[in-house]
Amino acid sequence: MTHQAVETTSHRIDAFITENRANWERYERHKTENDLRFNNLLADA
Repeated sequence: MTHQAVETTSHRIDAFITENRANWERYERHKTENDLRFNNLLADA
């Protein structure tokens, strides 16, 4: 691979990791909110 190709691949991998981390954090946040909501529903039942 040329140096340029390696740099491009590296940037793509970095972008991929960053995007996945953001998605994972969003998932975790929503999961926490949903767990709280579910527990509140159970408490009200």
